[in-house]
Amino acid sequence: MTDPVTVGMNNFKWLKDDDTYGISLFRTDYTYGTYSMGQSDGTPYQVPSGHKLIILNIFMEDITEVQIHDSASSNSATGTLLLDTRTTDTSEVNLNTYIEIASSRYVNVTVPDPKSIFVNMLGVITSN
Repeated sequence: MTDPVTVGMNNFKWLKDDDTYGISLFRTDYTYGTYSMGQSDGTPYQVPSGHKLIILNIFMEDITEVQIHDSASSNSATGTLLLDTRTTDTSEVNLNTYIEIASSRYVNVTVPDPKSIFVNMLGVITSN
């Protein structure tokens, strides 16, 4: 008998199947502005129709100020503000979270300071 394959982290786990899989989204080398999180090709990631994204971890480096939005549009600082952080420690921030992003939405990051940063999000895509 084969053990089921799960995806997730910490206390949040799902059985992996065609509709449920892990995902990593990131943005790097920002200048001032708002950008959508994307996968390896850098294209803004839109949650697939009939699915939701559950963000389980947000890792940020070289940050003094950042805002993260759940938005209907790519590269836009509109929609629901999920995180608004300011810090004097720019080394790194590692947050375990449980944030649901609905179907057809984008996760956008606003960088008010003109400097480069790195943001990585780990999560699970699953059907609604």
